[in-house]
Amino acid sequence: MSEATLSTGKVSGPWLPRLRCSLWIIVLLVLFAIWSIGSVVLQTFTMRAQSMEPTLLVGERFLVKKFMLGGRNTWYHRSLPYESIGRGDIIVFKLPVQDHPLYIKRVIGLPGDRVKIVSRRVYVNGQLQAEPYVEHDSVSYDPYGDNFPPGNPDFSQPGVRPEWAEQILKYVQRDELVVPADHYFVLGDNREHSWDSRYWGFVDQDAIFGRPLIIYWSASSAGMRSERMFHMVR
Repeated sequence: MSEATLSTGKVSGPWLPRLRCSLWIIVLLVLFAIWSIGSVVLQTFTMRAQSMEPTLLVGERFLVKKFMLGGRNTWYHRSLPYESIGRGDIIVFKLPVQDHPLYIKRVIGLPGDRVKIVSRRVYVNGQLQAEPYVEHDSVSYDPYGDNFPPGNPDFSQPGVRPEWAEQILKYVQRDELVVPADHYFVLGDNREHSWDSRYWGFVDQDAIFGRPLIIYWSASSAGMRSERMFHMVR
């Protein structure tokens, strides 16, 4: 009666290269998954205008977290990154005019809010808003943007989109602009150098792309602004 041959724990034969190949495939799949998730949730942007100074300077690059608002009560929608928006939040969105480029502004009015501007001071629902992030230009003067909304249909302002000029008064009640449902009123921090909701209207919630998270690069023609790098955008 013959004895059975004992084997050691060492992997040998054709299984070793197959195992290595499988491990490499798993590593590549994990790396691809991480890249895919990152590209879905985060995106990089570069600030090319001065409308959000001093919060965001021209030439700064920052990460934007993509999200959606609302959602239906299904397993699929519950798995998506839905978020809410509050006053003072900065958002990236598709402009409702001019082939819908991506813009970045600060939310001032939520759906149902009553907004007005008197001598550059912003009121929401009758309350004066503290805006420590705003930068004002003492030289510039815009009677339309500094005192908003207009009180009569005879107002004239070169920067106002024609379609908004035709619609704006239907949202005005007792010298305040009422933000409609599922829409937002936004302004730039560099108030006198910002083309915003005063000039083209509301932001539809379906047009909101995401919110900026962190500045990862800041430079100008004068050199790098290292003190501003890796700062959260607020």
